[in-house]
Amino acid sequence: MPLAAAPFPLGAATTLAELADDPHPRLALLRAQEPVSWLPELNGWLV
Repeated sequence: MPLAAAPFPLGAATTLAELADDPHPRLALLRAQEPVSWLPELNGWLV
């Protein structure tokens, strides 16, 4: 049986370094494609 896809792939791929360096491109992508997302790096939801 294949594994299910991650429910929040963009959030799961987001790193603290990426957010600290220049958060705007990633946040724009999240707003457009995943407006509610779980970010494991933050251990929380980004809305």
